Amino acid sequence: MSYQTESVVEKPLTGSAKLRLGVGVVGVIFLFHIFNLVSVLALSALLLVELGLVVVLARFGLAGVMARAMGEHVAALPVFVRSLWIRKATEFRISLKSEDAPTLFALMQNLCERVDVRVPQTIALEMTSNE
Repeated sequence: MSYQTESVVEKPLTGSAKLRLGVGVVGVIFLFHIFNLVSVLALSALLLVELGLVVVLARFGLAGVMARAMGEHVAALPVFVRSLWIRKATEFRISLKSEDAPTLFALMQNLCERVDVRVPQTIALEMTSNE
């Protein structure tokens, strides 16, 4: 048995492919916000109906039963609201010591001496930059 492997050559996206990708991303974000809005409105309407039932059931001493169910729905509402906040991403940073990268520290020392600036106290590798 022999297996032939095909090599796949990846190519950069063309202009129309980039446009379709961008439109798709915007569409997904739009659909997320629509879903979130519909969910908040539906939960709010459900809570209003349940509040009415609590008032009616209070007459018969059964308001506690409905209030427990209503509490679970109230707890779900902040989940949808919090999903709209963009939280700061985790920072991926590795602090280096001179033992970790002696050549880098020697280059830094040399460069700082040449431009007459103080040598930095810490050097770190970061996943993101320009923030």
